[in-house]
Amino acid sequence: DDIQEFNIEKDVRTSLKSQEELDKLTVDETLSDVDRAVYLLSSGQEVQFLSVIHNLPSLLKGWQNESIRRVLPKVKEMLHTAGLDVQLAATEVFTTVAKEELLPIAVYTQHFLRAIITNMNTKEPASSQAWLDTLLSVIPFLPKETVRREVLGLAIAKGQLSQPTASRLSCCSILGAVAVKFDAHIVKKDIVHTVKQLCQDVEHNVRACMCSYLHSVAAALGAEETRKCILDEVVELAGDEESQVREAAMEALLNMTDLLDDDCLVQHVVPLVCKYCEQALQNEDHTMLSVAKNFGRFCHNISKNFNAEQHAWLLSIYRKLCTVGRTPLDLNDGSQDPIMLHITPPTPDVTPTPSHQPNPDKMEEYLGCRRLSAYNFPAVVVFCLTESFEHELLECASLLCTDADPQVRKHFASGLHEVAQSLEALAYLVQPHLVLLLRERHVPGVLDACLRRLPDTLTAVIIRGNLADNKVNGVTELIGALLAALSRLEQQWPSVWRPLETLVTHLRRLPDVITSDQIYYKFAPIIFKLLTTNHYLPVRQAAASTVCVFIRHNRKMEQRREMWDRLIQDLCYSRNYRNRNLFFDACRHMMALFSRSFFKEHLFEHVLGLFNDPVPNVRLCLCKILPSMKALLKLPKDRSLHGQLETNVRKLLSSEKDRDVSIAIRTTILELDRTEVAMESLTAQHHVDVDLQDQRKEEEELMLLQQEMKNKDE
Repeated sequence: DDIQEFNIEKDVRTSLKSQEELDKLTVDETLSDVDRAVYLLSSGQEVQFLSVIHNLPSLLKGWQNESIRRVLPKVKEMLHTAGLDVQLAATEVFTTVAKEELLPIAVYTQHFLRAIITNMNTKEPASSQAWLDTLLSVIPFLPKETVRREVLGLAIAKGQLSQPTASRLSCCSILGAVAVKFDAHIVKKDIVHTVKQLCQDVEHNVRACMCSYLHSVAAALGAEETRKCILDEVVELAGDEESQVREAAMEALLNMTDLLDDDCLVQHVVPLVCKYCEQALQNEDHTMLSVAKNFGRFCHNISKNFNAEQHAWLLSIYRKLCTVGRTPLDLNDGSQDPIMLHITPPTPDVTPTPSHQPNPDKMEEYLGCRRLSAYNFPAVVVFCLTESFEHELLECASLLCTDADPQVRKHFASGLHEVAQSLEALAYLVQPHLVLLLRERHVPGVLDACLRRLPDTLTAVIIRGNLADNKVNGVTELIGALLAALSRLEQQWPSVWRPLETLVTHLRRLPDVITSDQIYYKFAPIIFKLLTTNHYLPVRQAAASTVCVFIRHNRKMEQRREMWDRLIQDLCYSRNYRNRNLFFDACRHMMALFSRSFFKEHLFEHVLGLFNDPVPNVRLCLCKILPSMKALLKLPKDRSLHGQLETNVRKLLSSEKDRDVSIAIRTTILELDRTEVAMESLTAQHHVDVDLQDQRKEEEELMLLQQEMKNKDE
């Protein structure tokens, strides 16, 4: 019975179109594009209206005059009764016509701009908003005379107090868009009065909306007129009883700081910012999120206008933002982390007193504040003097990187490289935080955020911060943390391969910050393991590249020889054909890193041995590298290698049975014919730069050998 209720056959039949409906949707194929559009607009269905609307730009390009005369009147008539989908499609097309300048301005104004303005008054909110957005999108493409004649008067009329709230809201956005089209005189004469009126509107959402466009009006007015006409309004709105208005006013103020002189900033803006921050923390309303969001801008835009007392006070506000929602027990637990024991104990104003316990109903706001505070931490570090970082912000860093919320830790990790670079010689202070983030146990996204700019962080902490001299075992701890990150990504989160690829790739920068012995004994074994055992090709490719860099920068000949021998053995002579394919990637890296002589001496003949590989895919990959190998040769010195290469190519061409490889080797032969072999006695002009680079590489390799011999003698 249950199965019969589906009534499958009946459902299928009822979903089919009737003959009458099919007749309505059928159009005579002999009609021209314009005639077809007119026919569909006159008697078609909504799906056909959409087709005509989307095709309108093409009609205007091909048959402009006829489309304007016959199609556009039908389009405007149809829009009066069309559904929302057609209205939205029309808004996109009307914007496209303006952006692509398909019509002269006068024609666009008559047929499109006025239609946009008319349709803005529709009763459907979604449609009305879409047409308003269209007007705002096309204003930048209209000349100011057209804007003043067609749009400005409309906007001012919509902004009158007698108009509905929705009308006054649209006036705010239109005034913000048109203000930038005019000079200061016209803005002051025709726009400022309405702007002030809307700033004093009885509806708080109108006041907030006008605030969000004040920076556009201010930019058009210029610095002097902004101070005279706009600043007082912003200052008043920053003290509004509605938090939404206060937030919008503060955003407007920050957007206008470039237009205000230092005296104005000191007398008006700085006190206002201080009051705003203080009230936000006292009220614990939505403005607290606004303070946390804009804290970096406070520090950047007006940092030079704070006196010493205000500077210290603002940092204390930031420390409180970093701890909102965390109980004293949470803070104590974080400070007891074994790694964090190296850091200065919390300052008194960081730990909340028992009388300021978190409000359980506002935990989302607290969490948002801490996330935004972590995001803004690099900007606050720049604001704080470098020598004051340890006293003012080090504990904040500890709290943020031990926060229970993963997003807080992730935001902090994303900016740690900026923090380390800003601290310069004191960058060693954030070494414990870097270690802690590299040992992330719970969320791979936090570790991934830390790894994205890891080379910059390591360089700043180890080199600029002189970590080895400033912190006992500092480098050793970092090495241990990096190894722990490798292990965790490979074993605990094996399916999350992108962070592992990122880390393995960034390990190529290790020779810049630690010794070759540390790399050889600690990292090389793990990278060689990843090279052949990891399941993800991007990780293994990154490992191949990193191993080649390790070989290139190792300072001991014995270790270098052992690593390249292992690379050849693990890849070129592997029983797994995927590893043999990966050998070609390693060869390309070796060509880029080492001199021609090195490659020809240690790798060339091993590559030639793969001509006899039983797997067609390996021979296919071999074909792609042959032109690069030929380019390494110089005659007459390398005549033997050149002969071996040509012999193997001819042999493969004559004996190959696989169709794809046969096609590839024929294509490769054509490339080999175009590849010139340099002559030792006479080098072509376009080889000069390559030869100089190769000579430099060879000299560096020789220098490494000489330095090693010198160290042995000593």
